[in-house]
Amino acid sequence: HIKPRIVGISFMTNQFQDALTVSKVIKKINVEIPIIVGGPHASALPEEMIGEDSIDFVVIGEGENTVLELANELFRGSNDFKKVAGIAFKQNGKVFVTEKREYIEDLNSLPFPAWHLLPIERYSVHAAGANARERVLTILSSRGCPYQCIFCDSHTIFGRCFRSRSATNIFEEIVYLKDRYSVKQFDFVDDTFTIDKKRI
Repeated sequence: HIKPRIVGISFMTNQFQDALTVSKVIKKINVEIPIIVGGPHASALPEEMIGEDSIDFVVIGEGENTVLELANELFRGSNDFKKVAGIAFKQNGKVFVTEKREYIEDLNSLPFPAWHLLPIERYSVHAAGANARERVLTILSSRGCPYQCIFCDSHTIFGRCFRSRSATNIFEEIVYLKDRYSVKQFDFVDDTFTIDKKRI
């Protein structure tokens, strides 16, 4: 049986009810498992999210460094979560929201997704113009957008500053996915892929 020490759930608003259902099922199985939620909906409404009984922590904004620090505190058996920037949590019936976490400036410093830990065949996406018989994996080559379109929530996670990975770093990820998983099709899922023509 899988016995996770922590469960993380990331979701958008249209997935909120499903995420809540999953968190409640996990708590019924083992109430001791800490449940961390993140993503656009949780980042936009952290205090509302932490009000849910089945949710222990909310990660606000970019999650890589925040989740790592939070997991280290949990694994140490600490309950001093106020020093972890970018989270909301409950303690003794009170809700705390810690200081905002700075955005990750050097996106090249982030490792590639840990595909080796997942059944990669389940993660192929549908992309316009792609051969549907072959796997398509997503690549995020940049984060953030300086514009203020009222329909978009990208800034809740990535802010209004554009940051990008280097061409070399992106190419290395493509080569890695091709060599290790025979992937030949990629879907770039940046919010503003074409914002910098020289970069493209």
